[in-house]
Amino acid sequence: MKKIVILGGSGFIGKSLVKSLLLLGYVPTVLTRNRDIELEQLGCKVVIYSQGSYLPDVLISSTYDVFVNVAWKGVAGKDRNASFQLRDNLELTMWSVELSKKLQCTHWVGFGSQAEYGVHDQKLEETTPLRPNTQYGMSKVSASFAANALCSLYGIKSTWIRLFDPYGPGDASYWFIPTIIKSIRDGIPPQLTLCGQMWDFIYIDDVMSGVLSLIEHEGAGIYNIGGGNVVSLKTVVELINNHMGSKLDVQYGAIPYREGQLMHLEGSIEKIKNRTGWRPKIDLEEGLLRTIKGLA
Repeated sequence: MKKIVILGGSGFIGKSLVKSLLLLGYVPTVLTRNRDIELEQLGCKVVIYSQGSYLPDVLISSTYDVFVNVAWKGVAGKDRNASFQLRDNLELTMWSVELSKKLQCTHWVGFGSQAEYGVHDQKLEETTPLRPNTQYGMSKVSASFAANALCSLYGIKSTWIRLFDPYGPGDASYWFIPTIIKSIRDGIPPQLTLCGQMWDFIYIDDVMSGVLSLIEHEGAGIYNIGGGNVVSLKTVVELINNHMGSKLDVQYGAIPYREGQLMHLEGSIEKIKNRTGWRPKIDLEEGLLRTIKGLA
């Protein structure tokens, strides 16, 4: 069984990955800046680190197989054009590759985003031209090229995952689905756009099975992980409203679309399916029911 190190295990994606690995019998080592009681209680090995500083003996006394970097500063919408995006995250990403080399890992995995593609009105393949229109997207692109190049120099297999919209219990409250659930739970009619945007959602358990398939198959290269199809935001809202037994009158059109609104976001997942045989198993309705149960 592969020995896995995770950098940035305290967030939604990181903790979900830790839980998935533990269920399969792995005992990952998780590097965090601050103590995380929940992580410690899960049963993984938790190591507190300070970037660039001396690493604890518990970490460097052994070799590892796979290094997964989930750490990123500024994922919330309000931070997408922050000046620190490239400065801080490129340094953090490159440090993770250097650390991977020190720990003698043979496989490095990094997390990118659909934001790397920018605005397109088509299904997005890994070869689709990259036109990021936020500092976040630009920084993800820069980090992917730099990390993959350094991994190549060190003889480390590298995998870069462009993640489409994940959701599920434990997700940050400011994202679309948790916001709608909370609003309906509190009896407050959501104030929304017309919600005609067509979006590619993927339930968190399917994200994790996709990531694990790439680790198990040592799938080097760039891979989209998404639901593989699109649904309107209005459909998502109506499903949540119905499943929560709400009679609230959702205020569609109360908020105008923002300038340059992305209306179609859909990722092709043929590459990962062909490489590993993975495919999503949880449909939107089931995923929303699980999320409502976990968040409401």
